[in-house]
Amino acid sequence: MTAQHLPSVVARLGQAEYPDAYGGLTARLTGPDESPAITMTIYVVTGPASEADSFLAAVREQSARSPGTRYTVVDVPHTWAELTALAQAIEDARDQWRSRGVQLSGADPDAAASKVIVTVRAYRPAAAGALTAVYGDDWISVVPSPARYHPLGNRYQDARSGRRGEQM
Repeated sequence: MTAQHLPSVVARLGQAEYPDAYGGLTARLTGPDESPAITMTIYVVTGPASEADSFLAAVREQSARSPGTRYTVVDVPHTWAELTALAQAIEDARDQWRSRGVQLSGADPDAAASKVIVTVRAYRPAAAGALTAVYGDDWISVVPSPARYHPLGNRYQDARSGRRGEQM
């Protein structure tokens, strides 16, 4: 198995066989093009009922087959299954939030934060507070939707001189 395939193998392993221990992963390519290497951060939920030890043994076994792979393990409070289920529940409640004046842009699980990142249009502290009150600040982070970047007004008008509408 090549190093590039290991993150998808670990993700499938965690989601299918160890969902109570798997908290997600992040991966980045770190080696030169001729000998690529992968550095992963594997997020694991530990605790008395967790299968973390078995999951990490399976990760070590898979990693041994992938030279050039390094990983670190970080303990997190929420499983990937919990985060994806919450993200879907928030997406399913989009119409309910809209009726309350909160315009959701999206809800996505974030393994590194072990939270669901909820993006809202026209961010207001009151909207963030309402979402946090329902879902909990240990489960979600509310952020504004990224602004759209428009470097030019249009292809016929220079945005810098567009105050008077000079044509190019």
